[in-house]
Amino acid sequence: MKRSAWAVALLAAALAGGAGVAAEYHVAATGKPTAAGTAQDPWDLDSTLAGQRAVKPGDTVWVRGGKYRCEGAFKSESAFIHGYPVKLAGTKDRPIIVRVSPGERAVLDGGVGVVTGAAYVWLWGLEIAPHEEIPVAIREIQDRGSHPKLDRPHGGLNVLAGPGLKFINLYVHDNLGGGVGLWTTATDAELYGCVIVNNGWKAPDRPHGHCLYTQNNEGVKTVSNNIMATRYPNGQYTMHAYGSKAADTSNFLVEENIFYARGAFLIGSGRAGRNNVARGNLLYKIGMAFGYGAENEDCVIRDNVLFGGGISVRKYKKAQIEGNLLAGGRIGVDPVGPDVVQKDNRLLDASALAKEPPKAVLLPNKYDPTRAHLAVFNWSKAPEVEVAVSAFLKPGERFRLLDPEHLYEKPVFEGTCAGPAFKLPMTAEFGVYVVLKEDGAR
Repeated sequence: MKRSAWAVALLAAALAGGAGVAAEYHVAATGKPTAAGTAQDPWDLDSTLAGQRAVKPGDTVWVRGGKYRCEGAFKSESAFIHGYPVKLAGTKDRPIIVRVSPGERAVLDGGVGVVTGAAYVWLWGLEIAPHEEIPVAIREIQDRGSHPKLDRPHGGLNVLAGPGLKFINLYVHDNLGGGVGLWTTATDAELYGCVIVNNGWKAPDRPHGHCLYTQNNEGVKTVSNNIMATRYPNGQYTMHAYGSKAADTSNFLVEENIFYARGAFLIGSGRAGRNNVARGNLLYKIGMAFGYGAENEDCVIRDNVLFGGGISVRKYKKAQIEGNLLAGGRIGVDPVGPDVVQKDNRLLDASALAKEPPKAVLLPNKYDPTRAHLAVFNWSKAPEVEVAVSAFLKPGERFRLLDPEHLYEKPVFEGTCAGPAFKLPMTAEFGVYVVLKEDGAR
């Protein structure tokens, strides 16, 4: 058994915790509601996610490889139907895990919606994307505004309700609408290890559809270890925690994500925000903005790296802005108060960057020991960059680097670990990769 499969088996055993043996079930694109739910006789995806099968807290549902199409989304007159409805309900100590089978690829077209009734569900390793490329005539339209009628389902992941939800290592890409909507009614949710790229549509007013559109009040929403880039520049956002005076943007923990190339970053709305933390994030040609219309309480912005972008903090009573590295960007605080602390930040101009050694940051995945994300800041365009890997790879282990926008195409680079670091050939000033060990599953 592959190590990733062993990890899941051990996790399932731990979750059982003496409260009964957790069961495993299987679904397939050709499965049926009347099936037994075994590997030989799998269920269908629709009825399983909707909670109509015998899935109990602590159980695991394995999704076999194949193409899944949410027919309800395609038949609906509303482009905003949420796709496959998820109503499974686990418990805090015994969540239900819905995960792609090891080494396989399950592509869900039409979207996924987590709706009222769902609780403590982990969606893991699924690909949420169209089965074929969407024509330009459908993606680039003449209607203005954020709510036009589109000629196919928006797709993506829309999380409308439920406590304790986790979304792990999803690949959400090329959907007509936004990538992920993660709303206030989903409390203590975690978005982890996902690749969210190239979603959205283009209208005459601007491009629409963000990587992550989110709001939060009680509990902590964790956004961690993800890779995000929009399809278009100038209008779409990567991290978009935003809304009107009725929208809450509080209690966000945003850490160790890679935001790159396209899509702004914002945490702020028309209502006061509090307890927002951004630390260890890596940004290329994207700035970080905290605060929008309301006067806010407190935020922490620490140990982030920004190349070609600045940090803007507006109307916060308290702010800790510490240990950040900004290459070609500045820190702006309005207004500056006695409880705004700026400490140990490095601001590098062009002359300083010419002397700065390249910086490679590897982020191992806490749920899958065969996966990591890598960002490389090659400020001076050195021909190769040393990447430290001892926290992830052992000598003799093979690995491959994948382009997050073309995850199933030929690796960008591959090799065998021969020591604590390897040399990565570079031609650009920035690179972003999904790193997999030889037995890693996307």
